[in-house]
Parts: sequence; structure tokens; C-alpha cells
Amino acid sequence: MQANVLHALSNGDHEVFSEIFEANWEKVFHYFLRKTKDIEESKDLTQQVFVKLWHYREQISFTYSLDEQLFKKARQLFIDWLRKEAIRRAAISNEDNLAQVADPSTDSNKLDLKHDLKQIVSALPPRRRLIFELKYIHGYSYQEIADQLHISVKTVDNQLSKANAQLRKKLLSAIVFAISVQVIYAS
Repeated sequence: MQANVLHALSNGDHEVFSEIFEANWEKVFHYFLRKTKDIEESKDLTQQVFVKLWHYREQISFTYSLDEQLFKKARQLFIDWLRKEAIRRAAISNEDNLAQVADPSTDSNKLDLKHDLKQIVSALPPRRRLIFELKYIHGYSYQEIADQLHISVKTVDNQLSKANAQLRKKLLSAIVFAISVQVIYAS
């Protein structure tokens, strides 16, 4: 029976997909809720699991159970979510720290980190910027980016490494500038 369901799904049967969704969404949702402790995030992640299941339906394995495949997708999405959360929290922390360092007491002299980051990212070469945005803004995995852009995972890795190196260099300059402003105003 399981094999019939997987075959029907891989052939694009909408009814079977709806049945799979109805039978499994609650399990997947509770998995994410235990992990994230956030109802809205859990709803979003649950939806993403089923979107990916449908999107990659033709690549379904007939050797693993549907549950195994669903929770493998769920686990990968959770890992990606954790990475994105860590980056978001680090960015907020860095933004707060930089704003404190750069604030000599007037609003006009505050470092607009968000604006600066957007400028730095927009200065990346177009293909590299697209890969960077897919990974760090939209949360796609290396494999998903590679599939979407029809490039190798290694190319994705190389482009992200180069983007990160460029961003570190530019951000270091911004930090040095912010510290210089603080030192000047502290004198």
C-alpha cells in the first residue's frame, strides 16, 4: 500500500498528496513545535515540508517509508532554520554592538548598519549576490540553490565563501570607521 501511495505521489496525484497532508501535517507540526517553541514558525516550517514534498515528488525514494522521507525533509528544514536563526541573532547582536560603538550621542552620526549591509551585499557580483540571498535571506540549502540555478554544490560553496570573504572585508572597514568615530568624539 505504501508503495502505491509513493508512486501516485511521484506521478503528481493531487488527491494522494492531500491525503498525505491531512494524515501527516499534525505530526510534522508538533515536531517543529517541540523544536522551535513557536507556533507561527512551526506552521511555516510544516508548510515548507509539504511544499518541498510536492516540489521534489518525482525524486521520492521507494526504498524509504513516507514518514522517513517527511521527517528527513523536516529535519533538514529545521537545521536550515537554526542556521538562519543563528545568523539573524548574530546580525541583531552585531547591529546593536556597532550602533552602540558608533553612537557618539547624536542620531545623525549613528551608523546605519542595515543600510550599509544592503549596500555591501548589492556590491557583490550579480550571480554571487543571488546565491548569497538564496542562502542567507531565503534559507535555501546548498543543494536547493544548486538545483535551482543548475550549478554544482561546489560552485555554490565557492561563491558563498567568496561572498563571505568580501563581506567580512567591507564590514571590518565599517567597524574600524565606527570605532574611529567613537574615539574622535570621546576625545
